Amino acid sequence: AHAYGGGAAWDRRPECLAHLGSSLLEAGDALAALVALEEALVVWQERGNRAGEATVLMRMAEVHVTLHARDVALQKVEQSLQLRKVISDRRGQAEALVLLGELHADQGDGANARSAYQEALELRSALFDQFGRGECLCALGTLEAEEGRFPSAIAMHQEALALRRSLGDLPGVAV
Repeated sequence: AHAYGGGAAWDRRPECLAHLGSSLLEAGDALAALVALEEALVVWQERGNRAGEATVLMRMAEVHVTLHARDVALQKVEQSLQLRKVISDRRGQAEALVLLGELHADQGDGANARSAYQEALELRSALFDQFGRGECLCALGTLEAEEGRFPSAIAMHQEALALRRSLGDLPGVAV
């Protein structure tokens, strides 16, 4: 038996490390979160588990955003996106594209933000993910408004609002 308990418990070590990293981030300890996530990443890579690797890379990107290391966060999201494409995880691709769009928007790169949000919107539409479509439309509408394209912004926000109302997403309606 291993120090972590051996057997099935040992097999779940990278998942536990990833959850620990998320909890540490929520508790405000980004550096400790990064240590746990880096260990989880190594285990997933050793096992050849690309889905686990992609998930941990996304969490690591969130930590780097918290640490104001946006360039590193961008790299982690792009790595996750590439892995999601390799394993044909369209839902994960959409998630990565939304975060990629947010990072580009935060850096004032409207063209790349728009491209990422638009690609995420297409994926979410293909997946019939109405909640995700609303999220993408809202992000695109905000980007349009920031760039002074108000008629387009209003149309996107109205469509997002209608979607969220149809889903009963009251917090989303209030956003």
